[in-house]
Amino acid sequence: MMEKPKKTIKEQIIENNEKIKKEISVDTERQIKISLNQLTKYVADLREEVIKLSEKIKYYSRILSKAKDKYMSK
Repeated sequence: MMEKPKKTIKEQIIENNEKIKKEISVDTERQIKISLNQLTKYVADLREEVIKLSEKIKYYSRILSKAKDKYMSK
């Protein structure tokens, strides 16, 4: 039976570094996806708020316009 040649310490370190890089890469990618999903939801919520505020501005603009017209007609 032939024995598998032992790796040198340098080879083991290089191999371990590669494994760690892959694990970090996968974890970082997962974190980025989570962050992107959170940002997408946040932007969607902000968009809804902007739409609501825009509607309020239109409503109050109409009221002010009517009040101005009423005041100017006196």
